[in-house]
Amino acid sequence: MYQYVIKKDNQHSQSIFLTESEVAIIIKNWLRLTYINWGWIDDFNKIITKYVESCVYILIDPFRKHHVKYFKKLKVFKGHLDQINNVQFSPNGKFLVSCSWDKTIRMWDIASSKEIQRFEGHTSYVTSAQFSSDNSKILSCSRDQTIRLWDVTSGQQKHLFQGHSNIVTGIQFSSNGKKILSWSWDKTIRIWDVETGKELHKVRLAVPFITEAQFLSDDLSVILCSSDKTIRIWDIISGQIVQKLDNLLGVVTRSRFSIDCSKILLWSEDNTIRIFNVNTSNEVQIFKGHLKAVTAVQFSPDCKTVVSSSEDNTIRIWDVTSGQETQKLAGQSTLIRGLQFSPDGNTFISWPCEKKIQLWG
Repeated sequence: MYQYVIKKDNQHSQSIFLTESEVAIIIKNWLRLTYINWGWIDDFNKIITKYVESCVYILIDPFRKHHVKYFKKLKVFKGHLDQINNVQFSPNGKFLVSCSWDKTIRMWDIASSKEIQRFEGHTSYVTSAQFSSDNSKILSCSRDQTIRLWDVTSGQQKHLFQGHSNIVTGIQFSSNGKKILSWSWDKTIRIWDVETGKELHKVRLAVPFITEAQFLSDDLSVILCSSDKTIRIWDIISGQIVQKLDNLLGVVTRSRFSIDCSKILLWSEDNTIRIFNVNTSNEVQIFKGHLKAVTAVQFSPDCKTVVSSSEDNTIRIWDVTSGQETQKLAGQSTLIRGLQFSPDGNTFISWPCEKKIQLWG
């Protein structure tokens, strides 16, 4: 809470108290109005506004814990021949990996915006792809019911993982890089050995659809969310579901876990986004503002910010603590299918239904 003194005249003044989020909203709206007004000196105004914006942040920064980050489009990556299904940053933040209905996985250099490697071998569209922690390998999964491991340098396939009987929708490396987690429309979650390609563990769930799964920090348990509004924790060694949280929300469209798995983002058919505490099943925050169905949501790495997209053709940035919208990127030309923050949280990517990837920062 900050105190501001408004001086009316030489004898009278008034104190007002504003929260950090209220100060941020005032600054944001003032800057937005400044951009809109004085169109006849637009170029000059942009220079002055940028200078004032930086000065305001410098003045406020000593009293704040973090900046209010404002994003603009920086780059566009083009090359895929069909709809993009998933995009991920490399752990070092220098590269992107994308996968598409065109059956390819592509690696991009962020600095040059150029495609630097292509991985081909899947016989149907690729649903997800991810870098290994050392940036040397890429893991992918597909409608062809397989998981494949690729060498980044050569572009060659290293391993083929087979066993799922339906579309494989998601994959993840364990923290030590020795195991792979996968989930599928066949209603199973499986653990694989990276070196041998063998299936190590499997659990079958009586659920319509697994929306998200993630290794816990010890790599011995998996937390997962399903379309029956339930979070489950699966103990890999015993093969048992050891914890279950029910009835988180009405109709869950999709979900995203925070990095430490302590929180989960859920978005549903009522156009809202909600954060739940995984341990207690309590709702801790709700974000309202989208006018149509939400299509994608993502936590920033520090869990202080959420980015979302919607059928209302906007991307919105939210402050997790206050629940307030801090920025709206309106006028998106088509539906945004996915969002992902960079490892440092300073940029994020979006991929619309236009065979391209957009970088914001």
